[in-house]
Amino acid sequence: MKVVWDTLEFLFWLFILVGISFALAGFCSTVYIIVYFIQAFVSCVEPISNALLFGIQLPHYCVARMLDILFAKLEEPSSTISTKPSFIGVSNL
Repeated sequence: MKVVWDTLEFLFWLFILVGISFALAGFCSTVYIIVYFIQAFVSCVEPISNALLFGIQLPHYCVARMLDILFAKLEEPSSTISTKPSFIGVSNL
C-alpha cells in the first residue's frame, strides 16, 4: 500500500512541477525583480517579496519532494549494513 501512496504522491508533485510551478516561477520572477527594487525604499512590501520568492523557489521544492519520495528507502537504516565506519588496517575500538 505504501508503494501505491508513494507513486501517487510522486505523480502529484510531478504534475505540480510541470503544470504549475514553471509558469508560476516565470511570472513571479518578473514581478519579484520590480518588487525587490522597491523594497529598498519601502519596507512594507517585504511580505510580498517573500511570497514571490517562494513562487520562484517552487520548482526546487517540488523536485526536492520527489527526490525525498524516491530515495526514502536509502535513508532507512538496514540491519545488515553497519552504521559504524570501518577503515582498512584500523581496528574497531
